Amino acid sequence: MMPASYPAVLYKTWRFLNNKFADRIVAVSEANKKAFGAAPKTTVIYDPLPDDEQLPPYTPCLQ
Repeated sequence: MMPASYPAVLYKTWRFLNNKFADRIVAVSEANKKAFGAAPKTTVIYDPLPDDEQLPPYTPCLQ
């Protein structure tokens, strides 16, 4: 949840309610974590990389 995604009034209210009532806040990046302020209950959990590639490796066509 980034500040630019919502009107300021809604964002500030939502952030306040999350910081006050949530047991934990999960952020997907450091930027997301900073958007929640200095809430000690905010944890960053990154999306894992896929185990295998779905497409074959790229081989350039040299002409």
